Amino acid sequence: MKKHFYNFRVGLLSMLAAMVITSLTSCHDHEDGEEEPILHRNYIQGKLNNHDIAIDDINANILMDKSDYEFSSGNQTDIPAWFDWEVKLLETEDTVITMYLHINDVERTNEIIYSPNDEDPIKTKSTCYATVEDLKNKTTSIYHPTHPAPISVSWETFMITTEKNATTKEYNYKMEYTGRRWPGIEGSLYGSFTCDDASKSPLKIKLKFMLY
Repeated sequence: MKKHFYNFRVGLLSMLAAMVITSLTSCHDHEDGEEEPILHRNYIQGKLNNHDIAIDDINANILMDKSDYEFSSGNQTDIPAWFDWEVKLLETEDTVITMYLHINDVERTNEIIYSPNDEDPIKTKSTCYATVEDLKNKTTSIYHPTHPAPISVSWETFMITTEKNATTKEYNYKMEYTGRRWPGIEGSLYGSFTCDDASKSPLKIKLKFMLY
């Protein structure tokens, strides 16, 4: 009887030990499998004529030169007043097409951007244009919206908050200024850009973006 009880007790202890080890392993695996916090993101999806555009860079990868944006307030507050964005929509061995967008007042949520030409009757403080670089011939052509075909853009701004020191797999992001938040923007843009050289075909663009 004692022998059977001893074997039972040993078996029970072994079972409990196995359960504890399994539990610890599961917790460890969960910690290792935690998703990397996304502190910064360059997300752009859409089309340029027949070319698909797909960019989704996060954290340290946003330092790539595909998409560069900046919020500005003009004073000490971190609430942005205007927004500037430069994004490479197409890059090949022969050609680079880059779009530039300036939103003059981000408190608004949409705007129709017209041609910057002096003779056009409607002027907008926000601007949008594209450049096409011919790398072989070393020339650059500028494309802009026309009065009959403006650029339509809509957006919403938001604020990202984080701890003072937030660690990702690729780098340790440390806030270097007072505060623990920064702005972001999400929106869409579509329309056509036309070159003054009538022999060149227009650039038709349709984008969705999220930048922070």
